[in-house]
Amino acid sequence: MNKPKHIDPLVYFSQHENCLAIAAQTPIELDQFERPFYVYSKQRIKQKLVALRATMPASIQLHYAVKANPMADLVAWLSPHCDGLDVASGGELQNVLNLGIAGENISFAGPGKSLDELKLAIESDCTLNIESETELKRVIDLSQHLKKIAVKTIKTRLFAIPIPYASFFINIRRAKGANLKTFGLVGNGEFVTLR
Repeated sequence: MNKPKHIDPLVYFSQHENCLAIAAQTPIELDQFERPFYVYSKQRIKQKLVALRATMPASIQLHYAVKANPMADLVAWLSPHCDGLDVASGGELQNVLNLGIAGENISFAGPGKSLDELKLAIESDCTLNIESETELKRVIDLSQHLKKIAVKTIKTRLFAIPIPYASFFINIRRAKGANLKTFGLVGNGEFVTLR
């Protein structure tokens, strides 16, 4: 059995005047901040992003999940270095929008979105991942009320429904003239998935 490779944490740090340096600053230089505090190295993060991209096909987009660390300065710095930001709540979405990040660079996923969260997502032009039949109905109704295209993309992982109910979604789109740019159903003979 192969043992995991040991990573020496000291390779992520340097020394300055015989002191451990984090992001090129010694603990003494960092002592100006209120405690506790976190230190992030933009250089190290960028190195990791470059290394990650180098291992993936060029067609893969890299998104940062804001819930991993929603610190405003970090999210604002990461945004231009990633292909997009993923949020999981209306609060996260509003915080990212407050940073001046365009909705077109944000995707909003997660079950149980409130009407206010859906409205904010539609108004901000972010990519909205639909998680249920109920949520789809709400998005269609809100998009009509707001007279705004609601969804740029519906991700394929969203939800599978039995084929007899698939016509329900097609009929909603036809009957209500839903403002959906991308809409389709992919089936395996028993279930279909919104795309």
